Amino acid sequence: MVSTYYLTRQIVHEVFLEEMARVDQSPEVQRPDVPDGSAPEQHVLAPPRQQVEPAVPPADKPDAMLAISPQEVQDVFRAYLRAWQDGDVDTQDRLLDDSFSYIDQENKRQYKAAYIRQKRQLASRYGASPANSNITIEATNVEVETKGDIGTVTYDQAYHSPYYSSTGKNRFVIRKFPDGVRIIEEVFA
Repeated sequence: MVSTYYLTRQIVHEVFLEEMARVDQSPEVQRPDVPDGSAPEQHVLAPPRQQVEPAVPPADKPDAMLAISPQEVQDVFRAYLRAWQDGDVDTQDRLLDDSFSYIDQENKRQYKAAYIRQKRQLASRYGASPANSNITIEATNVEVETKGDIGTVTYDQAYHSPYYSSTGKNRFVIRKFPDGVRIIEEVFA
């Protein structure tokens, strides 16, 4: 779990670096070590910040053809739950985008390759396969929302297998791409 102290320290550090970069580029700040007030090239305090994509891409201006419907969201959600319950990891893999990430109750993030590897190990351990599965997943209080090319499904989940059971709130973020609809994020709390 990422501590509040670490996150606060990281944010304060980023704000400091941004402020220092802004001061370095400000023409009204006089530099005592340089006659014209500008900073020499070798004294740059921070490299320019690179644009980092958010975990969930903005959906405020999607192409009208990529607008996701509630039905498309429900179809992917149901197909994923069915594949998960059946131990059909290949179908789960196809329904997840390459950018997929899973965040658990402890706020730990797992990316697609590790997530699928873990699903294969669990399916093998539990003897789950499309022909024979002993995993049950109950989804209640299902809510679907869409905005542009992004859809979300939030629900109460009860998971049961021979070795493990859990309950909690789960959320899938589903995105419509030009080549299909896939899950880009799962958050379990």
